[in-house]
Amino acid sequence: VEVVKVLLDNGADVNAREAGLSSTALDAASFLGNARILEMLFEKGAQGADVPLSWAVGFGHVDAIKVILARKPSPEALSRALAAATQKNNAAIVELLKKAGAVETVKVAVELDPDTLKNYTGLFQNREGMEYKFVLKDGKLTGGNIFDDPLIWEPVDKTTFKPPAQFDFVTIRFQLEQGKVVGCTITQGASIVTLRKVAQP
Repeated sequence: VEVVKVLLDNGADVNAREAGLSSTALDAASFLGNARILEMLFEKGAQGADVPLSWAVGFGHVDAIKVILARKPSPEALSRALAAATQKNNAAIVELLKKAGAVETVKVAVELDPDTLKNYTGLFQNREGMEYKFVLKDGKLTGGNIFDDPLIWEPVDKTTFKPPAQFDFVTIRFQLEQGKVVGCTITQGASIVTLRKVAQP
């Protein structure tokens, strides 16, 4: 905390993004559940409560959630967070979110056939060295960043996928050219990363 205070007092950019991943200090503090650092960042003008809320809810950081809720996340972020907390059976967080105005939303299931899903498997990269890999496992598109645990990605439509509810602020949209998958765009809050397909699985 003291190191962060010194950096902020000396003019550190509270909204700076990490190269490649585009994560912010708010993202890191919410991921770790450090409520005091979150307060300091917000007090210095840090922007954006939606993605931090998803991180804090995903990892069950109640104190951090309280700080973020005071910054009025969007209704959509509140609903996503409520779905994640409900999925994890975390009654205390569900209650907090509902008091903040979160409402349940109904998702319409989208089913894609195995041949369509297989088109999205393979290795995807960008010039900065970020790599995502997807495989077909038990009929589900599975994978993600090669350095993270693989996630199951559910289709929103024929080319758009989302991970489990606790990471619902992330969206992957695959790009097709002449019916073949050539790349994908990963949207995480305000961050957008484009990857090209370089290999089959």
